[in-house]
Amino acid sequence: MTAISFDRAADYYDATRGLPADAQAAVAPAWQQAVDEALRMLRPGGVLLVDFSGGTPAPWSDSAAQIAARHGVRAVRPGVSDPDVVAAYLAGRARLRALPGVALKVTRTLARELDEWERQLFSWTWPYSPAQLKVVCDEVREWAVGQGRRLDRPIELERTIRWLAYDVTS
Repeated sequence: MTAISFDRAADYYDATRGLPADAQAAVAPAWQQAVDEALRMLRPGGVLLVDFSGGTPAPWSDSAAQIAARHGVRAVRPGVSDPDVVAAYLAGRARLRALPGVALKVTRTLARELDEWERQLFSWTWPYSPAQLKVVCDEVREWAVGQGRRLDRPIELERTIRWLAYDVTS
């Protein structure tokens, strides 16, 4: 998210009122640039919305993380994940305000999750080679089958999105 023109902004969002930036801030290694670009698009009184809460752990998450770690793979998002760091960066330009959580249910399967890892859909997977992720996913699949877990069995999880508002002041 860099250098979006004001003319094009309306195609994406009402740039004068609010901009959801959770994905941009969380995955951009140069997150300050993404935040600066968002603030360039917003007028005073506008709101930058960010959700730092991340994903919801599934029953297989701990075991999958242990297997991945044995292969040097760790699920660490690039960018920034601390709202206070962003608030400090925006000091004098925006004020941090917590919004009520939004509870929702998500349905996941281990098969889909591993497919998404292999296709490198998550920012934490980007530093790793496809071959490295395939080895991890194959071992997780083997572990799951050994545990009697069906890879395609859906599970429903509760997730709460915790939006934070950075109210633009200047």
